[in-house]
Amino acid sequence: MGDMYVSTSFSFGPSEIRGIRAALGMTQADFAAQIGVCQGTVSLWESGEVNPRGPANMLLRTLQQRAAKKSAKKRTRRIQSSNGYVSMQ
Repeated sequence: MGDMYVSTSFSFGPSEIRGIRAALGMTQADFAAQIGVCQGTVSLWESGEVNPRGPANMLLRTLQQRAAKKSAKKRTRRIQSSNGYVSMQ
């Protein structure tokens, strides 16, 4: 087998970054702490003045997946509630 190549050429745009942060219910400061950057960096990303690069993109991908899981859990809870199941908070 050869070496495995993992592409890191993807990048997140301002609206995607805002969407991930909003889905997680985080402030810019909380979001920045999760990634290990300052709040000002998140602000620059969300305004489109600067694009995240390298490891930041990988961490954003992880947070995007976490946001998707959180969103799926909320949908499941709403469906259960509308079907007469106990709503879990």
